[in-house]
Amino acid sequence: LLPSGARRAAMCACDAIACAIFAMIAHGVWRRAYDAYDFREYSTSPLDYLLAPSYAIVALGASLIALRLGAAALTARHPKAGLLSLDH
Repeated sequence: LLPSGARRAAMCACDAIACAIFAMIAHGVWRRAYDAYDFREYSTSPLDYLLAPSYAIVALGASLIALRLGAAALTARHPKAGLLSLDH
């Protein structure tokens, strides 16, 4: 398969791409949460709850995932790297 350095580089590249995707998701959902809060948007379900907190939770989760992926890409330490190693 791939040598250790190439595998680490591929994992860093994938982490950087995934970080960018989750950052874009987080940005879009934060904007949607702000709009829902600004317009006091409620759900159409019988529960009739505000939608802004739900959007904010999704945005927070996407932000945390992007942060974790960004840290993995910058430090070149991937938690699965040891599990994929066939060098044992």
